[in-house]
Amino acid sequence: MLCLLSFMHAFVDGICASTVLGQLTPVFPAETVLIILLYNLLAFSTQGLTGLLVDRLGRHREYTLLSSALVILGLMLPCASLTAAILKTCLVGLGNSLFHVAAGAKVILASPKKALPMGIFVAPGAMGLTLGTLFPSLGGLFAVLLAACAVALCFLSKMAPLPQNAPAARSFSSLSAGAVLAGAGLLFCIFSRAFGGSAVSFPWKTTVTATLLATTAVVAGKMLGGLLCDRFGPIKLCAISIPSAALLLLLCSQWMLPSLLGQLLLNLSMPVTLWLLCQLLPESPGFAFGLAASCLYPGTLFAQFLPAQPAARTIVFAAVFALNTMLMLFSSFFIAKRSKKQLSAH
Repeated sequence: MLCLLSFMHAFVDGICASTVLGQLTPVFPAETVLIILLYNLLAFSTQGLTGLLVDRLGRHREYTLLSSALVILGLMLPCASLTAAILKTCLVGLGNSLFHVAAGAKVILASPKKALPMGIFVAPGAMGLTLGTLFPSLGGLFAVLLAACAVALCFLSKMAPLPQNAPAARSFSSLSAGAVLAGAGLLFCIFSRAFGGSAVSFPWKTTVTATLLATTAVVAGKMLGGLLCDRFGPIKLCAISIPSAALLLLLCSQWMLPSLLGQLLLNLSMPVTLWLLCQLLPESPGFAFGLAASCLYPGTLFAQFLPAQPAARTIVFAAVFALNTMLMLFSSFFIAKRSKKQLSAH
């Protein structure tokens, strides 16, 4: 089931990129900023709301299938006018949002105590996005493969069904002040990871091969991060990986190999932050997943407004990652202590 949902993630993101960048922006170049802004707002910023919906209603398989149908429909609709283009953007954007929280919650509920499945599920999305961006003509193939995966999901769910109704969501007002601070710290860490991936330019990344290598480093980092988190714990992993990634990206971005290592190290923390959020909100996996995703686009936008002066950019970059490291360690310590108290209480 995990492998199937992971492949679906790649195909969904690939279809969205193919639709927005292959069908819409070339036909409506004057509205490119509007289309991309609308897509990103719908695909990322709404995930907290769609996550709450999935947690409230359950039915993860049904919403996963519905979201797949939405992105396929968005790809297939003709693009005869700007109105049609906006409709296509809404379909793929909302479909993307719903897919992530529905399929993501299903993965989390199947292995709530492990970070590795979360990393495996999330990682292929980056490759799908890159392939859809580089080769928009692959959108039709992705749609066929996504439809085949949806059919397989129906059969697999019937053979080995997971609980379809999510447990009742805990009232967020019952969270302690420490839990709220830890959650806010994790969200900033997600924000800063997106910022770090966008704030640095890589002069070597000018070919298709180089772009694919960079994406492979991102994918490997997310998968490896889940494995290392389960093996060594979030505190040791983040204390080493985040400062190392910041140094490599800040000082060695002009060279390919150190940059690739920096990208890998930067993305090690991705499944860790998601896993920690799920520990804070165990009854709300869809909301936890959506909340994490909603911080990605603001981080990317913030990177576009960095000062032009190299010294000022360096200071902002270093400050963001220093705060990232401190908040990640605080949140990890708090959640570990909280988990021990809950175990001793039982």
